[in-house]
Amino acid sequence: MNNPKAMMVLGRLYEEGLGTKKDPAKALAYYEYASQHHEPYALYKIGMFLEEGIHHQCIDGQPMREQALQYFREAQN
Repeated sequence: MNNPKAMMVLGRLYEEGLGTKKDPAKALAYYEYASQHHEPYALYKIGMFLEEGIHHQCIDGQPMREQALQYFREAQN
């Protein structure tokens, strides 16, 4: 699919478990795809995954606040 908004929506469905099982890894993958196309909500959600320590780059559930802040700033632009 080449529709960042659709990828962002799919991410939300997997994150919330709407119509499917919750799958944070799939949600993040869809958000990351959408973020490559500068979808603000997807950028924000990746920042939240980093802030909450549930992003795959987080070690032992430790938040990555500096990286999260970068995503939050990019989402604002």
